[in-house]
Amino acid sequence: MLVLAFSRDRALQLDAMLRSFFMQAIDADRAKVVVLYTTSSSRYRSQYEELNREYRGQVLFQSEADFRSQVLELLREASRSGTAGRGTAAARAPWRRGAHQGPDLSALHPHVLFLVDDALFVRPIRLAVAIQALDSCPQALGFSFRLGRNTRHCYVLGREQTLPRFESQAHSVLKFRWTDGDGDFAYPLELSSSLYRAPAMVSLCRKLRFRDPNTLESQMSLNARGFAPDAPFLLCWEASAAFSAPINRVQAVFQNRVGERDEYSLARMGDTFDRGQRIDLAALDGFVPSACHQEIDLTYTERRSQHAK
Repeated sequence: MLVLAFSRDRALQLDAMLRSFFMQAIDADRAKVVVLYTTSSSRYRSQYEELNREYRGQVLFQSEADFRSQVLELLREASRSGTAGRGTAAARAPWRRGAHQGPDLSALHPHVLFLVDDALFVRPIRLAVAIQALDSCPQALGFSFRLGRNTRHCYVLGREQTLPRFESQAHSVLKFRWTDGDGDFAYPLELSSSLYRAPAMVSLCRKLRFRDPNTLESQMSLNARGFAPDAPFLLCWEASAAFSAPINRVQAVFQNRVGERDEYSLARMGDTFDRGQRIDLAALDGFVPSACHQEIDLTYTERRSQHAK
């Protein structure tokens, strides 16, 4: 399977997303992880180059040149191969919780998990369980890692949202109709932490005009209703496996709601990265967000201890 992450000017947050993913996704070493990134200055570019060195052999960093063409090619590769390849062995991810067990993702159908750099994983999961659940339910459009019984608040709309009627599946998986959903439960196509069938995403995205992650998600969302007749369901975990921390903004395409604390500005977080500090994930291990997007307080640790777990 392919894990495709998007990032801009947020090396500190991207590092936290990657570390939390490898820590919580028990079979993460069986997926190919690609980060498609862009920067606005040489300072931020050098920070991504540093991450590239730190994650060498485990994550493929691809600098953005033609965003649309690169996304389509990555999706086509995943779709053609049936898997996007294997990652490195668990020995190269010392913060992971135990060795890989369960089905080999390369034996399963082609899928893509979209991620963004402000996402954080907070509980253990198996990617193979999500994939098998999606494969066993042809009427499910995707598998959301950010939704669950706990996501009663819609941060984007600034209000409480009604939980859908869930149907319990095996392995703590839930099924619901997104076509009847409220708030985030009615938003089935998104990039922050959702799994989809790669061929379906190729078919959709090649029809769309987009130039960055924001316009891609916007176009995907506008075309979601086209899937309603054949795929009116969405899958999720009982409790969110991931959420996004909207503490700053890196784009001007859409004025999405974000936090406004100066300590989390791009410049300040860039300073933190350059001092050798990284986001401390210990306080987020087992955290239960009340929404898909939730502002949080961050603490930091020295880089030399970041992989200790």
